Amino acid sequence: MHYKVCFLLVLLYTMSFKAQSSINISQLTVEYLSNPIGIHRISPLMGWKLFSEEQGKSQSAYQVLIASSKTLLKEDHADIFNTGKIKSSQNINHRLSFSANKSNTFYYWKVKIWDEKGDATPYSNIAFWKTGLLNKDDWDAKWISNKYQEVSSKREPFSRYDKSRGFSAEDSSAVYLRKQFKTRDKLKAATTFVTGLGYYELYLNGQKVGDHVLDPVFTDYQKNVKYLAYDVTSMLEPNKKNTVSALLGNGFYNHTERDLFQMEKANWKTPPKFLCQIVLEYESGAKETIISDTDWKWSYGPIVYNSIRGGETIDARIDFSGWNTSDFDHSKWQNTVEVPAPLGKLTYQYLPPMREVKTLKPDSIWSPKSNVTVFDFGENLTGYADVTIKGDEGKVVDIYFNEALNPDGSLNLKHSTSHTFGRFQHGKLILSKNETDAFKPRFTYHGFRYVQIEGVSKDAIITIEAKSVHTDLKETSTFQCSNPRLNQLHQAVKRTLLNSVHGMPGEEATREKMGWTYDGGMNTMESYLCNFDAINTFKKYLDDLIESQEDNGHVPPIVPTNGWGFLEKNEKQQDTIIQYDDPWWGGTLAYVAQELYESTGDTAIIKDSYKPIKDYTSFVMKTAKDDIVYWSLGDWLDLEHNKNGWGPGLTSVELTSTAGLYYLCDITAQCATMLGNMKDAQFYSNHAKRIKEAFNKKFLDEETGWYDKKSQTGQAVSLYYNLVPETFKEKATQKLMESIEKNNYHTSVGFIGVRPLIQYLSENGYKKLMYRLLTQEESPGWLHFVKDERSTMGENLNAKGYGTNHHPFATNIGFWLFEHLSGVKIDFSKSPTITLNPGLEVDVQWVKTSQETLLGNIVNHWEKKTDNVLYHIELPVNANAELILPDNYSLTNREDYSSSIQNIQGSNKYMLTSGSYNLRLIKKP
Repeated sequence: MHYKVCFLLVLLYTMSFKAQSSINISQLTVEYLSNPIGIHRISPLMGWKLFSEEQGKSQSAYQVLIASSKTLLKEDHADIFNTGKIKSSQNINHRLSFSANKSNTFYYWKVKIWDEKGDATPYSNIAFWKTGLLNKDDWDAKWISNKYQEVSSKREPFSRYDKSRGFSAEDSSAVYLRKQFKTRDKLKAATTFVTGLGYYELYLNGQKVGDHVLDPVFTDYQKNVKYLAYDVTSMLEPNKKNTVSALLGNGFYNHTERDLFQMEKANWKTPPKFLCQIVLEYESGAKETIISDTDWKWSYGPIVYNSIRGGETIDARIDFSGWNTSDFDHSKWQNTVEVPAPLGKLTYQYLPPMREVKTLKPDSIWSPKSNVTVFDFGENLTGYADVTIKGDEGKVVDIYFNEALNPDGSLNLKHSTSHTFGRFQHGKLILSKNETDAFKPRFTYHGFRYVQIEGVSKDAIITIEAKSVHTDLKETSTFQCSNPRLNQLHQAVKRTLLNSVHGMPGEEATREKMGWTYDGGMNTMESYLCNFDAINTFKKYLDDLIESQEDNGHVPPIVPTNGWGFLEKNEKQQDTIIQYDDPWWGGTLAYVAQELYESTGDTAIIKDSYKPIKDYTSFVMKTAKDDIVYWSLGDWLDLEHNKNGWGPGLTSVELTSTAGLYYLCDITAQCATMLGNMKDAQFYSNHAKRIKEAFNKKFLDEETGWYDKKSQTGQAVSLYYNLVPETFKEKATQKLMESIEKNNYHTSVGFIGVRPLIQYLSENGYKKLMYRLLTQEESPGWLHFVKDERSTMGENLNAKGYGTNHHPFATNIGFWLFEHLSGVKIDFSKSPTITLNPGLEVDVQWVKTSQETLLGNIVNHWEKKTDNVLYHIELPVNANAELILPDNYSLTNREDYSSSIQNIQGSNKYMLTSGSYNLRLIKKP
């Protein structure tokens, strides 16, 4: 009896402990960032990733603890917030019901989850975030400058170049700032909150704070100014004199060269200004704040000219050695003045910074003439070059950057200069009496492959290194396949995308240095998100789009903008549409919001964007005549661009622009439905139906199935955006096939037609045809840009047409390699999130991709063998996928994964749970 009682007690004791889940938790993020400092939201977005070797693992509940210190949290004491056990399968997009409303405050957190069996994990490792300065009153620092100038609240269009209006370029020198202060006791923490316009660099005791360049990112400074935060505890010396210093450049804020967009006349323009607040927290509990104020000193220095377009001039004769250290004598420097703050609200810069991400040595060097030396870095890049030169004091050395050569081997200095009306990508170094002098630009970037140095012999150029500079997007994916040309294409797409993001995605960085909206949206966004962690970059871009919107709902075609692209008024004070605008360009607002929602599942994106989307849709509606829209750019750079006058030659503007309005009404109705606004949903859905009727009445030849002028774009746009009546889809599709065959299986589309062409063919059983279009070596198409693995993509699929060979447009094909060839589509707005639809029908032997998502890594690898296909899949914990096989393939080893793979109603579709799979497919006879 005694033994039975003991056995029962042991059994009961054992049963009181649940088994521990095999899931591990890691990579905790706040606003998609790991342990960030400066978070500017009181209810930030939180998430975590889950890992397990077991098949079919998922989350069923979670618990988050938040504490004011690591010590408390180690003891599971959540003195700030404890969610308790929450039933939820979501491990992303959590906005907890508490308020992190204290500025400059650490919040420590950890999470545990329960799996699908109800088994709990241990708590994760501790993560944290630190808030920024959340309220305007939290800023004790003052905006300072070397010159006082009022700020203007005027907003006006700059669509037509006004030569009569002057501009000031007198403040083209960099401004040097410094202040000394003494710390007291032993420091516990020191945090710096800082920004400067146009650009700044911050130093403490001679050391640069952070590794960023060209901070802060370009915004509409009348609406938004970005600041950053740094932990600088280790950079300060306790109980000693410390020196904080800064260097200010002009950037887009104080533009110093005339350009097409008239940035030099921007109403936000003043001399450069600076804002800095250093919060010192001592071990004793005391606090102290060092701020920017009129005690700071300023001077000009060796950077005597800086321009985002023009370049920099460095006068090495001005000796500023040690200017940012405590030993420097600044007795001859002047006091700064307090100046008005820019109108834009201060917000934290969430997107990745720009950095010097790569250093290149020249591939080859030659001298086409005396005292002229050309350096070829072997690939197009964006950034600048660091150069060391020796020579006579006072000698001016010219350093030019560009992408094309003259027949004699010298640099073509006119290439890509059309949008800049003054100095262009031109560095100058004035030599000193020192043995060597350095040219190291700080406040400019260029698009270039070649650097030409004039004024000294080749032997006088001691060193030269090109610095690749762009927003430092983390690469999250890999792609390889059996076709080496597609591997080269993939590399060219990635290189071009990175060269085209400097705080604004889809920017042509050589000629334009502006964010054309269609380039930042439909032309590039899917390819960015397939290859890089670009969510915060596009969230900033969405903010830019919304902030640029005019009161009438119009969104300008470049964003951010100083007013270029705002609507002009005619004599009757009515809005007039500018030439370089189009419903699709402004419609980027709706597209980016929808794409971000699908890429994150965060419904707040749609909620916050809905009114701006609705307002833009309503604006375009008002411009229609009998539901047909007649403005403006159309299918830009199609195969016969400008053949029949300005604009597209193959498709009428009214077809593409009316399709744009239909798209906007449809997406507005979808967003309204999601938000439960059924009145709006019905209104815009009904309007879409009306547009569809008017569209087909005007453009469809019912007898033949042709639309408009019988172009690829006309057919693809009509089909892809579901404008074709059901009874005419077969005819319209057949005519699309004819238009492709007529052009010898090459594309003829421009900006608007390219995505519908790619997507319609790939989603409707024509992947083989799309692959044939893609793999054409000759223009028009994509591969004519790709010479080797160091190529970049260009602006026009037609090599004989207008445009440069260093432009983001043709990266539009990049996503196809993942979504349609490998066959991985990720959409967090749907369930299941992942769709696997391998491109087995195309003439590629094998494809292998990996994609790091918000849930974890997805591996997709299929390989055709003699008599079967081996298909390896890895799905992260908490993910499900729908596998869609081509009709002529069948899965032979489903029984190996009987609990993880479910067939969908006898079709060639299957549902897969998380885990690793090695599937075998056979091709049906």
